[in-house]
Amino acid sequence: MSEKDLKKGTTTIGLVCKDGIVMATEMRATMGNLIGHKTTKKLFRISDNMGLTVAGLVGDAQMLARWLSAEVK
Repeated sequence: MSEKDLKKGTTTIGLVCKDGIVMATEMRATMGNLIGHKTTKKLFRISDNMGLTVAGLVGDAQMLARWLSAEVK
């Protein structure tokens, strides 16, 4: 992966620990080199044992998170 490709990505991370998990993501929504929003929801609790972090088209991902949450209930 080139350095040019790395500059375009969103940072998300998930860690599995002995007592649970840790999930984190940045909150900025960017449009190219511009920051569109500084506080965008990109981390979702789908169920007690399922979480989701998103990158890319955040609006589509937020709809997917709502759909997944409804499906697991």
